[in-house]
Amino acid sequence: PYQKELLQAYIDGSWGNLSGANALYWSGTTTSKFTQNAWTTTLSQGNTNSIANKTHNNSVRCVRQAF
Repeated sequence: PYQKELLQAYIDGSWGNLSGANALYWSGTTTSKFTQNAWTTTLSQGNTNSIANKTHNNSVRCVRQAF
């Protein structure tokens, strides 16, 4: 998911239904200034950060697009 999609899980409260919500999750959004970095989000707190180098070990989450 993109950074805004991960943050939306915090905003709408759906993070409470997810296991591992306290983990730091990678987004599919690369930072514009440093392409070796990507945005991360902690779902349970709504924290988002752009200084995470893509070589760090963080969690990932799959999303399903509704049609």
